[in-house]
Amino acid sequence: MKIFLLVFGIRLEAIKMVPLVKAFEKKNSIISKVCVTANVLLGMKDMLSDFNPDIVLVHGNGKACQRIVEYIKSV
Repeated sequence: MKIFLLVFGIRLEAIKMVPLVKAFEKKNSIISKVCVTANVLLGMKDMLSDFNPDIVLVHGNGKACQRIVEYIKSV
């Protein structure tokens, strides 16, 4: 079973990710959680350590994604 963490920061990104979230809900072989950063990375460390995802999917503009990926690598 794969564990996915879907990360996005703003409402527009969340709207674009809804089809993926819904598709994951239908799969018994996938566990998924959504992390909305609202452009703030506070609490993401707890989410990563508590959930321990196999795969992290990040949606956002280039700088936002880069900042999130750098943060994930640091924890």
